Amino acid sequence: MRMGSEIYKRNTVNEPAILVENISKYFGSKKILSNINFIVNTGEIFSLIGPNGAGKTTMIRIILGLLTPSSGQVRVFDANSFNSKNFLKNVSAVLEKDVLWEKFTGIENLLIAMHIWGLNTKLFMKSANEYAELLKLNNALKQPVYAFSKGMKRKLSIIMSLIRNPDLLILDEPNSGIDPEARIDIRNMLLLLKNNGKTVFVTSHDLEEIQKLSDQIAIINKGKIVFLNKIQYIRNTGVVEIIAGIGEKSNFSELIPFLKENKISFKRKEDLLIAEVMNGDEIIQKITKEIIEKGYKLKGVKDREESLESMYMKIIQEEEEQ
Repeated sequence: MRMGSEIYKRNTVNEPAILVENISKYFGSKKILSNINFIVNTGEIFSLIGPNGAGKTTMIRIILGLLTPSSGQVRVFDANSFNSKNFLKNVSAVLEKDVLWEKFTGIENLLIAMHIWGLNTKLFMKSANEYAELLKLNNALKQPVYAFSKGMKRKLSIIMSLIRNPDLLILDEPNSGIDPEARIDIRNMLLLLKNNGKTVFVTSHDLEEIQKLSDQIAIINKGKIVFLNKIQYIRNTGVVEIIAGIGEKSNFSELIPFLKENKISFKRKEDLLIAEVMNGDEIIQKITKEIIEKGYKLKGVKDREESLESMYMKIIQEEEEQ
């Protein structure tokens, strides 16, 4: 892949990629979205997650200008998506259901898309082939799409969305029903886009994949944003694990009384003892000193990370109990 080619030209705009301000949406008397606010920074992967029916797809349709909100505004690269005819030139989307011409080959699907968008087929087919190679779909492009697996169809949809060189790619459930290999290929593609200045907005139920991909995560439940933060703050629980090895001793009998006396929680794992404390230099130094002085081996001191799935379930459960 030639990183200097036109399809990888970095976006240098300074304004947010997406600015969502006070968005609410009613269908009749039913409120679907309630006062939604968030910013997607240029060059990041932003993930919107939540239960079925929480409002994720409605939010995407509003961002794309396919639905008009009942109140509030959305700006995409500082253009109003409800009034601007040109803002979609910078945006491509792959919605949950792939829209493909199944009787035609992969190449023919790409050519049809280029014709619809008025693109130079010779120039942009070169870009499409580069994307196909990255997504490991290049050897299948001459096959009819009806013979494609779900993962192959999703890859083709993503390639079709990228050949216009958009600055913003919006994906609704990109991993739905696809195999692990396709999931990894798509993840690597999205990270490459991010590394080259593109912005990606994703909705998904695949929380493990979202945690690997995202820079920023929002959780939506019952039409409201109930959590919004950077991924590094999600991972950091504030708990530090201090790991002691048994060394030449037969047990931890000389260390456990000290931990109990100082009300320090701990757990045993084979020939290791793991003390758990809230981050604080003084208590960490006190424990590590005790481990060494009692003749045990200090195996490590590390921050404990919480999985996105664990945090997500806690937040949703708390919301349901309110």
